[in-house]
Formats: sequence, structure tokens, C-alpha cells
Amino acid sequence: MTSMFYFLVPALNETHISATIRGLIDFNLRSNFEYNIFIVDDGSNPKLATLIAADLQCNNRIKIFEHESNQGPGRAFQTAFKALPNILSSQDIIVTLEGDGTSTVDSLPTLFAEISKESNKADLVLASPYLRGGGLINSPLWRKVLSFIGNKIFRIALGLKDIKTLSSFYRAFSGDAINKLRTAYGLEILNTNGFVCMLELVWKSRQIGLVIREVPFILDGSLRQGPSKMKVTKTILEYIVLVLRVRFKPNRD
Repeated sequence: MTSMFYFLVPALNETHISATIRGLIDFNLRSNFEYNIFIVDDGSNPKLATLIAADLQCNNRIKIFEHESNQGPGRAFQTAFKALPNILSSQDIIVTLEGDGTSTVDSLPTLFAEISKESNKADLVLASPYLRGGGLINSPLWRKVLSFIGNKIFRIALGLKDIKTLSSFYRAFSGDAINKLRTAYGLEILNTNGFVCMLELVWKSRQIGLVIREVPFILDGSLRQGPSKMKVTKTILEYIVLVLRVRFKPNRD
């Protein structure tokens, strides 16, 4: 059975989104992959459809979903997940990634290799700047410190001490992993709207026994096109709320 690769990209005011799309298309053409790219415009002004190059708009493998107002990356990813086929093949691979240029396609073969192994394959693979061989470079010191401390605290709080990165958008799921998440949590597999959605997905994946693995990844802040969309204080509060909900009402998540 032929694998289908789905790339889910939330985007807010990403004026260089065409470069991200072209990078994904070139990678898939070189690899001879069957693919679809789902772009979720999370309330951009102007709409991303007006910024995407004309030749890309004619590509029927690119699908654009629009939110009229900004709802957060969790809602954007939920829109993309719901657009996937109701039942995915075990050979399918679903990739979530940033639209700002920092999720480089060079790491895709490593992510895919862990999911495509003959035996002992992973269900979910995280691109981790905290593994040996990875790194967080060309980013402000405050961002590095916040990221390190945040990951450390919430790994302990949620019993995920063996996982080094929780918040990165850049990760790959097997088709079976998405099928199992849907079976366990319904089509609305995400309950959070903000950046904490990535932590929520890791925790839910662990709860249903998915095999989670990490691969080294260099996160280069100099590749980021435009300012970061993350509101630090708001995101920290969302993380705390998720931890409290998980710790004190585990049967409702």
C-alpha cells in the first residue's frame, strides 16, 4: 500500500508562507512521495490565500482552511486533524510543523525512519533540540532559558520525565496513531486552543500507550520569518491550567 504524507501547517500572518510550501513540495518531489499540504490560516490579515504564489494556488495538493479570527494554534491544528480522512492507513504519516521557516525539511527523513521501521517502530516522533546532536541556536537567551525550564517542570509534573521536548510543533505521527487518538478522544482530539496543545498531544499519546520517540533537531531562530506569535505569560498560564486539569481531573481528559 502506498503511503500518503500529510503536512499540517498552522499559520498567522506568515508573509513568507510560499517559501515553506515550496520547501515541502520540493522535498516530496525529490522523494517521490504522495502528499497533501493543509494550511490553516488562523485569522491572518490579509488572508494567506492572497499571499500564496499563484502557481501554488493551482496545486490541488495544497488545501487552505480559513478561520475568520485568530483562535490559536490548538484550534488550527484541530481544523487540520479533522480534515484528514476518517480512517488513515497504517502506512500514512502525518507531520505537524511551523509555518515560519524553522521546521526545516532536512529533518523529515529522520522523523520518517522511526515510524517506518520494520519492527519497534514509533507511533509519534518528536523533533527535539534537547537530544545530543540537536540544539537551540540563534535565539534570545530568555527564550532558551524559558524553554528549558518549562520543559523540565512540565515533564516532571505530567510524568513525562523520559521525554525531553514537549512543546515543539515539529513532529510526525503514524496513521495508526491518529486513528487511536480519535478512538480514545473523539474527532476533537485537542481541547486546548493555545501553544499548550502540543503538550496535550504528547500527554494524551502516552495515556493510550503510543510509542513516543525523539530525534535530534537543530532549531535555528535565524530562519524564523516574522516575529514569534507566542504570548509568554498567556502560554505559561495555559500550561499550568493543563497540568492542574490532568492531575486533579484525569478522567475528563
